Amino acid sequence: AMQTEHEILEACLANLRALDPVKDVDLRERDNRVPPEVDAKLVLSTDAGQLVYLVELKRTLNAPRLEHVLLQLARYSRGTNAKPLLLSDYVSPQLAERLIQANVNFVDAAGNVYIQWPGKLHIQIQGQRPKKLPETRTERLSQPSGLKLLFALLAQAPAISKSYRDLARVSGVALGSVAWIIRELK
Repeated sequence: AMQTEHEILEACLANLRALDPVKDVDLRERDNRVPPEVDAKLVLSTDAGQLVYLVELKRTLNAPRLEHVLLQLARYSRGTNAKPLLLSDYVSPQLAERLIQANVNFVDAAGNVYIQWPGKLHIQIQGQRPKKLPETRTERLSQPSGLKLLFALLAQAPAISKSYRDLARVSGVALGSVAWIIRELK
């Protein structure tokens, strides 16, 4: 399920608020001191004081897109006391390495976090996977063996009273599969 930018933003902010050293997260969508191309300004109130960020929200990041974003972020924060902060739906371990190497702080909706203010604060949470909806397994019933057995049961009405061995024979389906398919039918 593709998250909207708003949902990604909310999830990232919730993940920031959940961090122990973070006391408050203040998102300022439009601030006259924020360059117009920046998505928002974010102020983290922490044990180590206020940390000011210029926020860039990007979803479905890949390596080429990330390189483009890094150039943008470097441009934004030049000459300000704010650091760039990348928010995304998911930052893979490879992309996280690249961001850390570029000294760019990030938070994703899955719960991966890198906050680095030398001498003030260092938070790094990695290895969180995006929450996926449970995959629907293709059940045997919808596979060729299941369909063959289903056909045998429908075509020969009295077949339902046959033993699994007989069902396997009339349908051409392996005996082991018959048991599985019948269990699924039930």
